[in-house]
Amino acid sequence: MKWVITIAMTGILVLGLSGCGTPENDQGKSENTSGNQEQQTEMDGHSNDGSDKGQNNHEADEGQTKNGQNQPDNKAAEKPPVETLSHTFQQLLIQETNKNGRVQTFDSKSELIKKLTDVTTKELAQMYVNEYYHEKDGKLYLEAQDAPVWINTNQPYQTKKLSDQTYQVIQEAESELYGAYTLTVTFQLQDGQWKINKRNRTRKDVNDQGNNHANNEQELTRKEAQKLVRDHAGLTNKPNVKVEYDHMENDRYVIHVYDVVDHEQDSASHTATRNWYYVEPKTGGIQSMF
Repeated sequence: MKWVITIAMTGILVLGLSGCGTPENDQGKSENTSGNQEQQTEMDGHSNDGSDKGQNNHEADEGQTKNGQNQPDNKAAEKPPVETLSHTFQQLLIQETNKNGRVQTFDSKSELIKKLTDVTTKELAQMYVNEYYHEKDGKLYLEAQDAPVWINTNQPYQTKKLSDQTYQVIQEAESELYGAYTLTVTFQLQDGQWKINKRNRTRKDVNDQGNNHANNEQELTRKEAQKLVRDHAGLTNKPNVKVEYDHMENDRYVIHVYDVVDHEQDSASHTATRNWYYVEPKTGGIQSMF
Protein backbone atom coordinates (compact mmCIF):
# COMPACT_ATOMS: atom_id res chain seq x y z
CA MET A 1 0.00 0.00 0.00
CA LYS A 2 2.79 2.35 0.95
CA TRP A 3 4.53 1.39 -2.32
CA VAL A 4 1.47 2.32 -4.36
CA ILE A 5 1.09 5.68 -2.58
CA THR A 6 4.75 6.41 -3.15
CA ILE A 7 4.48 5.70 -6.88
CA ALA A 8 1.34 7.79 -7.10
CA MET A 9 2.96 10.73 -5.35
CA THR A 10 6.02 10.41 -7.52
CA GLY A 11 3.84 10.51 -10.65
CA ILE A 12 2.02 13.60 -9.42
CA LEU A 13 5.33 15.27 -8.64
CA VAL A 14 6.68 14.50 -12.12
CA LEU A 15 3.53 15.78 -13.78
CA GLY A 16 3.72 18.95 -11.74
CA LEU A 17 7.31 19.54 -12.67
CA SER A 18 6.54 18.86 -16.33
CA GLY A 19 3.64 21.28 -16.30
CA CYS A 20 5.84 23.97 -14.77
CA GLY A 21 8.62 23.39 -17.32
CA THR A 22 6.43 23.59 -20.37
CA PRO A 23 5.52 27.30 -20.15
CA GLU A 24 9.19 28.17 -19.59
CA ASN A 25 10.25 26.19 -22.61
CA ASP A 26 7.43 27.71 -24.62
CA GLN A 27 8.46 31.13 -23.47
CA GLY A 28 12.06 30.34 -24.42
CA LYS A 29 10.93 29.15 -27.77
CA SER A 30 8.88 32.30 -28.19
CA GLU A 31 11.83 34.44 -27.19
CA ASN A 32 14.06 32.54 -29.57
CA THR A 33 11.49 32.94 -32.29
CA SER A 34 11.26 36.64 -31.56
CA GLY A 35 15.04 36.83 -31.58
CA ASN A 36 15.19 35.04 -34.88
CA GLN A 37 12.57 37.41 -36.25
CA GLU A 38 14.61 40.40 -35.06
CA GLN A 39 17.75 38.88 -36.53
CA GLN A 40 15.90 38.21 -39.76
CA THR A 41 14.57 41.76 -39.72
CA GLU A 42 18.09 43.07 -39.24
CA MET A 43 19.32 40.87 -42.08
CA ASP A 44 16.45 42.04 -44.26
CA GLY A 45 17.30 45.60 -43.36
CA HIS A 46 20.95 45.00 -44.34
CA SER A 47 19.75 43.44 -47.54
CA ASN A 48 17.50 46.40 -48.18
CA ASP A 49 20.36 48.75 -47.45
CA GLY A 50 22.52 46.78 -49.80
CA SER A 51 19.78 46.80 -52.38
CA ASP A 52 19.36 50.53 -51.93
CA LYS A 53 23.08 51.04 -52.19
CA GLY A 54 23.18 48.93 -55.29
CA GLN A 55 20.35 50.95 -56.71
CA ASN A 56 22.10 54.16 -55.78
CA ASN A 57 25.29 52.88 -57.35
CA HIS A 58 23.35 51.97 -60.46
CA GLU A 59 21.86 55.43 -60.53
CA ALA A 60 25.30 56.91 -60.04
CA ASP A 61 26.64 54.79 -62.89
CA GLU A 62 23.79 55.94 -65.06
CA GLY A 63 24.53 59.51 -64.08
CA GLN A 64 28.19 59.07 -64.98
CA THR A 65 27.21 57.56 -68.28
CA LYS A 66 24.89 60.42 -69.01
CA ASN A 67 27.50 62.91 -67.98
CA GLY A 68 30.06 61.09 -70.07
CA GLN A 69 27.76 61.29 -73.07
CA ASN A 70 27.20 64.99 -72.60
CA GLN A 71 30.85 65.84 -72.15
CA PRO A 72 33.05 66.39 -75.23
CA ASP A 73 35.68 63.89 -76.31
CA ASN A 74 38.66 64.60 -74.08
CA LYS A 75 41.08 63.32 -76.69
CA ALA A 76 39.67 65.64 -79.33
CA ALA A 77 39.75 68.58 -76.90
CA GLU A 78 43.46 68.22 -76.20
CA LYS A 79 46.12 70.39 -77.82
CA PRO A 80 46.66 69.82 -81.54
CA PRO A 81 49.52 67.52 -82.60
CA VAL A 82 51.63 70.42 -83.85
CA GLU A 83 54.69 68.49 -84.94
CA THR A 84 52.78 65.73 -86.74
CA LEU A 85 50.51 68.13 -88.64
CA SER A 86 53.36 70.47 -89.54
CA HIS A 87 55.58 67.66 -90.81
CA THR A 88 52.77 66.09 -92.87
CA PHE A 89 51.81 69.47 -94.35
CA GLN A 90 55.41 70.08 -95.41
CA GLN A 91 55.78 66.62 -96.97
CA LEU A 92 52.51 66.90 -98.90
CA LEU A 93 52.89 70.46 -100.14
CA ILE A 94 56.34 70.06 -101.68
CA GLN A 95 55.95 67.01 -103.89
CA GLU A 96 58.73 65.05 -105.55
CA THR A 97 59.13 65.91 -109.22
CA ASN A 98 61.17 64.84 -112.21
CA LYS A 99 63.77 67.12 -113.80
CA ASN A 100 61.03 68.97 -115.69
CA GLY A 101 59.10 69.76 -112.52
CA ARG A 102 56.32 67.24 -113.16
CA VAL A 103 54.81 65.80 -109.98
CA GLN A 104 55.18 62.05 -109.65
CA THR A 105 52.27 61.19 -107.35
CA PHE A 106 49.43 63.48 -108.45
CA ASP A 107 48.17 64.58 -111.88
CA SER A 108 45.89 67.46 -110.90
CA LYS A 109 45.45 70.23 -108.37
CA SER A 110 42.19 68.74 -107.15
CA GLU A 111 43.90 65.46 -106.22
CA LEU A 112 46.58 67.22 -104.22
CA ILE A 113 44.06 69.55 -102.56
CA LYS A 114 41.98 66.57 -101.48
CA LYS A 115 45.02 64.93 -99.92
CA LEU A 116 46.11 68.12 -98.17
CA THR A 117 42.73 68.45 -96.50
CA ASP A 118 43.75 65.55 -94.28
CA VAL A 119 45.78 68.10 -92.32
CA THR A 120 44.52 71.53 -93.47
CA THR A 121 41.24 73.24 -94.18
CA LYS A 122 40.08 73.17 -97.79
CA GLU A 123 40.55 76.92 -98.16
CA LEU A 124 44.18 76.78 -97.04
CA ALA A 125 44.92 73.76 -99.25
CA GLN A 126 43.47 75.53 -102.30
CA MET A 127 45.48 78.68 -101.63
CA TYR A 128 48.82 76.89 -101.41
CA VAL A 129 48.25 74.47 -104.27
CA ASN A 130 47.19 77.32 -106.59
CA GLU A 131 50.30 79.26 -105.59
CA TYR A 132 52.83 76.46 -106.01
CA TYR A 133 51.43 74.32 -108.82
CA HIS A 134 50.08 74.54 -112.35
CA GLU A 135 48.50 72.00 -114.69
CA LYS A 136 49.62 71.32 -118.25
CA ASP A 137 48.51 68.59 -120.65
CA GLY A 138 46.78 66.64 -117.89
CA LYS A 139 49.82 66.70 -115.61
CA LEU A 140 50.70 68.61 -112.46
CA TYR A 141 53.86 70.73 -112.24
CA LEU A 142 55.60 72.40 -109.31
CA GLU A 143 56.40 76.08 -109.76
CA ALA A 144 60.05 77.05 -109.53
CA GLN A 145 59.95 79.19 -106.39
CA ASP A 146 60.99 79.16 -102.76
CA ALA A 147 59.01 77.04 -100.32
CA PRO A 148 57.08 78.70 -97.49
CA VAL A 149 58.58 78.91 -94.03
CA TRP A 150 57.87 75.98 -91.73
CA ILE A 151 57.57 75.52 -88.01
CA ASN A 152 60.97 74.34 -86.86
CA THR A 153 60.07 71.80 -84.18
CA ASN A 154 63.70 71.67 -83.07
CA GLN A 155 63.50 75.30 -81.98
CA PRO A 156 61.33 76.88 -79.24
CA TYR A 157 57.80 77.89 -80.09
CA GLN A 158 54.84 79.14 -78.09
CA THR A 159 51.47 77.41 -77.98
CA LYS A 160 48.55 79.72 -77.26
CA LYS A 161 45.00 78.54 -76.51
CA LEU A 162 42.32 80.76 -78.03
CA SER A 163 39.44 78.38 -77.27
CA ASP A 164 38.81 74.65 -76.87
CA GLN A 165 38.63 74.41 -80.66
CA THR A 166 41.39 76.86 -81.65
CA TYR A 167 45.08 77.04 -80.83
CA GLN A 168 47.91 79.16 -82.20
CA VAL A 169 51.58 78.26 -82.49
CA ILE A 170 53.95 81.22 -82.63
CA GLN A 171 57.62 81.00 -83.51
CA GLU A 172 60.22 83.70 -84.09
CA ALA A 173 62.96 82.88 -86.57
CA GLU A 174 65.32 84.34 -89.13
CA SER A 175 66.45 83.32 -92.60
CA GLU A 176 68.59 84.77 -95.37
CA LEU A 177 65.61 85.08 -97.70
CA TYR A 178 63.00 86.45 -95.30
CA GLY A 179 65.13 88.09 -92.64
CA ALA A 180 63.72 88.17 -89.10
CA TYR A 181 60.09 87.11 -88.95
CA THR A 182 57.32 85.72 -86.75
CA LEU A 183 55.37 82.71 -87.99
CA THR A 184 51.88 82.25 -86.58
CA VAL A 185 50.02 79.03 -87.41
CA THR A 186 46.40 78.56 -86.35
CA PHE A 187 45.05 75.07 -85.65
CA GLN A 188 41.30 74.46 -85.56
CA LEU A 189 39.24 71.49 -84.45
CA GLN A 190 36.81 70.52 -87.22
CA ASP A 191 34.54 67.48 -86.97
CA GLY A 192 36.72 66.01 -84.23
CA GLN A 193 39.96 66.43 -86.19
CA TRP A 194 42.69 69.04 -85.73
CA LYS A 195 43.64 70.89 -88.93
CA ILE A 196 45.87 73.78 -89.94
CA ASN A 197 43.54 76.69 -90.57
CA LYS A 198 45.77 79.73 -91.14
CA ARG A 199 49.46 80.54 -91.60
CA ASN A 200 50.80 84.06 -91.29
CA ARG A 201 54.38 85.28 -91.51
CA THR A 202 55.10 88.77 -90.21
CA ARG A 203 58.37 90.55 -90.91
CA LYS A 204 60.26 92.04 -88.01
CA ASP A 205 62.61 95.01 -87.88
CA VAL A 206 65.32 95.89 -85.41
CA ASN A 207 65.07 99.30 -83.80
CA ASP A 208 67.92 101.45 -82.47
CA GLN A 209 67.80 99.73 -79.07
CA GLY A 210 68.19 96.34 -80.66
CA ASN A 211 64.70 95.15 -79.67
CA ASN A 212 62.57 93.37 -82.26
CA HIS A 213 59.19 94.80 -83.11
CA ALA A 214 56.61 93.87 -85.67
CA ASN A 215 56.54 95.87 -88.89
CA ASN A 216 53.00 97.24 -88.95
CA GLU A 217 53.19 98.17 -92.64
CA GLN A 218 53.62 94.51 -93.64
CA GLU A 219 56.08 95.23 -96.45
CA LEU A 220 56.38 92.73 -99.27
CA THR A 221 59.19 90.23 -99.09
CA ARG A 222 61.51 89.51 -102.00
CA LYS A 223 59.63 86.32 -102.72
CA GLU A 224 56.28 88.10 -102.73
CA ALA A 225 57.67 90.75 -105.07
CA GLN A 226 58.89 88.04 -107.44
CA LYS A 227 55.46 86.44 -107.47
CA LEU A 228 53.77 89.76 -108.19
CA VAL A 229 56.05 90.31 -111.17
CA ARG A 230 55.51 86.77 -112.46
CA ASP A 231 51.73 87.25 -112.32
CA HIS A 232 51.99 90.77 -113.78
CA ALA A 233 54.06 89.54 -116.74
CA GLY A 234 51.76 86.59 -117.42
CA LEU A 235 54.40 84.01 -116.56
CA THR A 236 52.44 81.94 -114.04
CA ASN A 237 52.41 78.90 -116.31
CA LYS A 238 55.98 79.37 -117.55
CA PRO A 239 58.18 77.99 -114.76
CA ASN A 240 61.27 77.91 -117.00
CA VAL A 241 61.31 81.70 -117.19
CA LYS A 242 63.39 83.07 -114.34
CA VAL A 243 61.98 85.84 -112.15
CA GLU A 244 64.55 86.80 -109.54
CA TYR A 245 65.29 89.56 -107.08
CA ASP A 246 68.49 91.37 -108.03
CA HIS A 247 69.03 94.32 -105.70
CA MET A 248 67.43 97.31 -103.92
CA GLU A 249 67.29 100.71 -105.61
CA ASN A 250 65.73 103.78 -103.97
CA ASP A 251 63.96 101.54 -101.44
CA ARG A 252 62.44 99.47 -104.22
CA TYR A 253 63.04 95.88 -105.23
CA VAL A 254 64.66 95.37 -108.63
CA ILE A 255 63.40 92.16 -110.24
CA HIS A 256 65.09 90.55 -113.21
CA VAL A 257 63.07 88.49 -115.71
CA TYR A 258 65.11 86.35 -118.09
CA ASP A 259 65.54 83.05 -119.93
CA VAL A 260 68.43 80.64 -119.73
CA VAL A 261 69.51 79.69 -123.25
CA ASP A 262 71.52 76.50 -123.66
CA HIS A 263 74.11 76.26 -126.40
CA GLU A 264 73.68 73.36 -128.79
CA GLN A 265 77.41 73.06 -129.50
CA ASP A 266 78.51 72.68 -125.89
CA SER A 267 77.22 72.58 -122.33
CA ALA A 268 77.51 76.33 -121.85
CA SER A 269 74.52 78.67 -121.60
CA HIS A 270 73.72 82.36 -121.41
CA THR A 271 70.88 84.51 -120.13
CA ALA A 272 68.47 86.46 -122.30
CA THR A 273 66.78 89.33 -120.43
CA ARG A 274 63.09 89.83 -120.99
CA ASN A 275 62.61 92.79 -118.69
CA TRP A 276 63.50 94.51 -115.41
CA TYR A 277 60.90 95.66 -112.90
CA TYR A 278 60.72 97.93 -109.88
CA VAL A 279 58.44 96.76 -107.07
CA GLU A 280 57.38 99.07 -104.24
CA PRO A 281 57.60 97.01 -101.00
CA LYS A 282 54.93 98.99 -99.11
CA THR A 283 52.28 99.22 -101.83
CA GLY A 284 53.09 96.37 -104.21
CA GLY A 285 53.25 98.79 -107.13
CA ILE A 286 55.09 97.48 -110.21
CA GLN A 287 56.99 99.56 -112.76
CA SER A 288 58.59 98.15 -115.90
CA MET A 289 62.00 99.48 -116.92
CA PHE A 290 61.45 98.62 -120.61
